[in-house]
Amino acid sequence: MILHCLPAGFGVPHPRGVGIQWESAVFTRFFIHRPIFASVLSIIIVLGGGIALWFLPIAQYPDITPPTVEVSAIYAGANADVVVKTVAAPSSSK
Repeated sequence: MILHCLPAGFGVPHPRGVGIQWESAVFTRFFIHRPIFASVLSIIIVLGGGIALWFLPIAQYPDITPPTVEVSAIYAGANADVVVKTVAAPSSSK
């Protein structure tokens, strides 16, 4: 009586319980025994990726807001011209 065609340790338990048994090979064995299904599935995945590529929004340069600097200065008794000459003009030239 043949229980399976793979050696022990490939997803199917050994008939006498000998060896390490892994169930992860069941997934790969499915595609190994069905190569046409595996090929068709891979072609569908590639075509789906190619179709999705056309609908992805791609921006070479994303919108970036420039940095802003806010300066506040208090000069008691100074008018607007003095503040512009002492604070705004030196900071804008740097």
